[in-house]
Amino acid sequence: TTENNRGYEDLIQKLMSAIDQLAPQTSVVFKKCFIERKKYREVSEELNISVNTVKWHIVKGLGELRNRLSDTELFLLLILFKKNAV
Repeated sequence: TTENNRGYEDLIQKLMSAIDQLAPQTSVVFKKCFIERKKYREVSEELNISVNTVKWHIVKGLGELRNRLSDTELFLLLILFKKNAV
C-alpha cells in the first residue's frame, strides 16, 4: 500500500542520513561496502588503504550506527544492504 511504501521510504531516508553523518572516510567505506556491495579488497584498492583499514571503518561505522539507530533499524540496515565480505 501507499502507506507502507511511505514508511519504507522514511526508513531508507533515516538509514541513509545516519550513514551520511558518519566521519567522511567511514561513510565512504560504508557506502562502498554495503550499498555498492563491493568486497573489502575492492574498496581497499579503490581508496588505496589496507583491507584491515576497511574493516576498521566498517566496525567504527556499525558502532556509531548502533548508537543512532534502534535495534530494529540497525537490523533492517544489515538485511537491506547485505554484505559480501572479503
